[in-house]
Amino acid sequence: MIIAPEIALLILESVLLVVTIILIVYSIREGKERDKLVEEMIKTTKVLTRQEYFNLVIYSLQKTKKEVIGYITGSFPGEMDKVEEIAGSIKKHK
Repeated sequence: MIIAPEIALLILESVLLVVTIILIVYSIREGKERDKLVEEMIKTTKVLTRQEYFNLVIYSLQKTKKEVIGYITGSFPGEMDKVEEIAGSIKKHK
């Protein structure tokens, strides 16, 4: 049985199309997993940064010779005006 060149090329193109579709599907899955990995790395970096900051604060507090007075606002930098207003109000009423 001899296959005509046109049919052989059609079969080859079909096989290559199926392989291409499979590779596209795997690429999309890999992209989603990579996005999840990046999100987890961002969360881990935030945790480590906070831990490093608090370790530095605790170390500094342990090494002080005098009393240290301060507060942590827990607010974003854009909210500092509100924080300063509240702190000023507290100082005024003391």
